Amino acid sequence: MNLMAGVFVAFGTLTQPDPLPAEIVGRVTAVIDADRVRDEIEHLVGFHTRHTLSDTESDDSGIGAARRWLKSEFESMAGEAGRDDVTVALEAHHIEADGRRIDRAVDVVNVVCTIPGSMPEASGRLYYVIGHYDSRASDAMDAERAAPGANDDGSGTVVCLEV
Repeated sequence: MNLMAGVFVAFGTLTQPDPLPAEIVGRVTAVIDADRVRDEIEHLVGFHTRHTLSDTESDDSGIGAARRWLKSEFESMAGEAGRDDVTVALEAHHIEADGRRIDRAVDVVNVVCTIPGSMPEASGRLYYVIGHYDSRASDAMDAERAAPGANDDGSGTVVCLEV
């Protein structure tokens, strides 16, 4: 079972899409702002740790603060884009202790953002963009030590936000 707290962005419904034309990929990547990406990664790093067993109640540190921030970012971006059809949900999965990375029962919570397609020809498609927002120190059981996770997987999480 995957124990990573994830961030998922889904579009449309399930079918095999045609490859995206280069001009579409170019338009999409052209609107990615390097300063915004850096700020988003720094914000994630600022939670001190996003270890699965870290604090879930604090508004400033731990995995709970990170997931609430991610949810609010998705909601804010949807609002700025004028999209009232976007849904953002926290989906919890209860995990029992496994002794390797989890020493007590815990809820692993995914942040799921669903953006319906707007083109009729894409209405039957699903695209998934996935990253995990949790992080850990070298000692997999240490939920207190700093584990900023800029690359593992703050960068993947920010890709989800940028999409």
